[in-house]
Amino acid sequence: MRLAASEIKRELDEGGLVFDPPVDVDRRIDASSVDLCLADTFILVADVLRAQAKAGVLGRIDLKTYRFSQFREHFGTTVAKAPDDPFEYPPLRLVLGYTRESVTLPQHLGGRVEGKSSNARIGLFVHINAPTIHPGFENQIQLEFYNVGPIPIMLYPGE
Repeated sequence: MRLAASEIKRELDEGGLVFDPPVDVDRRIDASSVDLCLADTFILVADVLRAQAKAGVLGRIDLKTYRFSQFREHFGTTVAKAPDDPFEYPPLRLVLGYTRESVTLPQHLGGRVEGKSSNARIGLFVHINAPTIHPGFENQIQLEFYNVGPIPIMLYPGE
């Protein structure tokens, strides 16, 4: 069940649902959702086929022993951007990002991360797996982007 805008605002007023920094309730709360912004740090995952040879890594991941920290060490490059300095996101690449806002959910509410359909129409997949944010969550939300479109997409911190 989704909360209507009035219920989201009530949860904010009661202090159980918290966004830090606070969201502009008049501009960023829609009929049943809250628009969050991008933080200023992105993790660009290398062109994995080329990077494998360089890193000396086999061409597969064993999910029994897999650790994301190893993958990030071998294939991730952290890129920090200023609000007016876009991150040029190349096609056919995985990028990890975060919401600018830290989100606190009360124990009786869960959340869901979804991309905007207008962005999906140009090939930007947002949060491509595990969209559930569990009750009691307190942190920035990590986002998984994939550009399936034919051209780079400019991502701006704060958007």
